[in-house]
Amino acid sequence: MKKSTLIGFNPARQTGAIFYTTLFVLLIITMLAASAMLMTSGEQKTATNAFASKVAFHASESAINAAIKDDNALLEAASTGSKTLNVDLDNPGITSTASITLIGLGTATGFSLGVESGTFSAYQLEITGSGEITTFPTKAESVQGLYKIAPSG
Repeated sequence: MKKSTLIGFNPARQTGAIFYTTLFVLLIITMLAASAMLMTSGEQKTATNAFASKVAFHASESAINAAIKDDNALLEAASTGSKTLNVDLDNPGITSTASITLIGLGTATGFSLGVESGTFSAYQLEITGSGEITTFPTKAESVQGLYKIAPSG
């Protein structure tokens, strides 16, 4: 029986080129997979930070809105100079606080209730809303000014 031989095939000259090529391709694929995992992890952190910042911002805006709607707190700040409100957002991980400060006092021009002009004043107030996520180190602060027309004190 005659052995069949391949033309140009010499077992003594085998250097394992396919083995090294396969290792190189596997190395490239592993590096690409690791790179993709790192990028995904970084994007997840960025998205989490953006979400936390927006939640803290909305908590600070909620504090300002609560202060604007609370006439008693505005009048107390107008008479004493400042007032702080803690707003309950029904979430134990988020705190929301509004600080109301009297900035100035002026005449209530253009205001008429059929009373003499010196009876009412325009109180210039500034409300600083603070929102914080306690489980994630994120804070936000918003400031809004307003005038409250009230009886002169």
